Formats: sequence, C-alpha cells, structure tokens
Amino acid sequence: MKKLFYITVAILAMASCTQKSKTLEYTTETLSAKKEVPYADGKIGKVSIDCSYEYPSAGTPEATLKALQKSLIIDALGDSLATDFKKAFDDDIQEIIDIYKEEVDDIYRNMEDGKQPEEYMVTWEYNGTGKFGSTHSSVTSYITELSSYTGGAHGMYYTLGSLYSLKDGNRISQDQYFIDGYEDQLTTLLFKYLRDFEGNELSSGEDDEFTPQPYPNDNIYFTENGVVFTYPPYEIASYAQGQLHAEIPWAEIEPLIRKEYK
Repeated sequence: MKKLFYITVAILAMASCTQKSKTLEYTTETLSAKKEVPYADGKIGKVSIDCSYEYPSAGTPEATLKALQKSLIIDALGDSLATDFKKAFDDDIQEIIDIYKEEVDDIYRNMEDGKQPEEYMVTWEYNGTGKFGSTHSSVTSYITELSSYTGGAHGMYYTLGSLYSLKDGNRISQDQYFIDGYEDQLTTLLFKYLRDFEGNELSSGEDDEFTPQPYPNDNIYFTENGVVFTYPPYEIASYAQGQLHAEIPWAEIEPLIRKEYK
C-alpha cells in the first residue's frame, strides 16, 4: 500500500489592490494521495484512490485567506465542519475507504455460503482533482473534477466549478455574480455555446426537443477566454452524450456581470 504523501507547490496568485478593500494575495500548496487499499486479507476486492487538491496555504489579508480555505473545504471536500484543509483532505480519503469497506461488507454478507462475489462488484476506483481556474477582476474560480467506479454498470464523472471573492474569501453564487433578471439572456447564451468536451456543437435552437436544454446551474468557472458552465452526465442529457459545457466569451457575458465584480 502506498503511503499518503504531500506535494507542496508554491504559486503566487495574481491579485490586485483597490482603495476600498485589499484583495487577497496568496500562495498555494497541493495535497496528493495515491494508494490501493485491499478489502481484507484472503478476500478479493480493493479500492484505488488517486486525489490531488490545490488550496491557498498562506497569504494576506489573513481573514480573507481563512475564509477562502473554509469555502474550499466545503465545496471541494464536502466538509462543513473542518477548518484545516490538510485534515479535511485526510478525512475525505479515509471516508472513501470507510464507505468502500461498509459497502463490500454488505456484499459479502449477502452472498450465499461458500460463494465469492464477482471481482467487479468489490473493486472500486476514486479519482479527484481540485485546482484554481482563472481569475477575473477580484473573483477567482476553482475547478473540481471527480470520477468513480463503485461496481455498477459504469463509472460516473463530473466537473464542479465555483467562484470566490478575493476581497472576503466567500463563495459567490450566480445570483450574486450576475445582474437581476439575468436568467433569460444567459440561457440564450448557453444555447449558443453548448458543446461536448471535444468542442462539437450540440444546440440548434431552444425549440429543438432533441437538443439538450442548458440552464444557469451555478456550476461555473473561469478561463482566460470566458465563463464556463458545466453539465455532468444525466443533468441535461443522457450518459452516452457525456459531460457538456458552454464557454461564453467575456465580451458577450460582461453586460450580465454586476459592476462590483468587473
């Protein structure tokens, strides 16, 4: 079994200062874990884990840094109680292992006497990465990519995007980021730019019943080119169509952004 290890990467985040409020300047570290955990001695089954998450480890102002760390712990690691990113990361890895063993316990318990489960039933994989996306004005973005296989017909994968203020470290929802009444105009842009992850166009108009129907789903991150909305499999289309996204250029989405975030 490979031991949990940490990789520290120092990166200076781009930020700016305003007269009214100092914007967070920070460095980051990346926590990584790659391991295989067998179910039990003498029994088939294992869980393979490969995770890597970037987080802000130091910076000023300190209160903003702590708030951003807390926001990322909630959104990327799903822990609303922890305040230390390293501990939350370790706890997340352990929770995956604990859930795996509980599920496989049930599988073995329900097998008929003397029978063994099929290997695919008790072999899991879990992969997760988290990293900062681009920054626009005083708002930064974070991208979490997750994939897993837990013994079913197929695995699951999805991308989660979120926005954060570099002035106070708090998460910014789409309702906070965009102007009042943004929904209709943004939906039109989503139809215009909806693509699969190979860049193939999918939308041909709002009235096409066979076209996936995108909507503002608050799953957002930034690139240098614009704002990306992501739709995991099943959210607006079948699993076979895969994960979809709409990258809206800055020039077209700028009119919908509240002035305090420009």
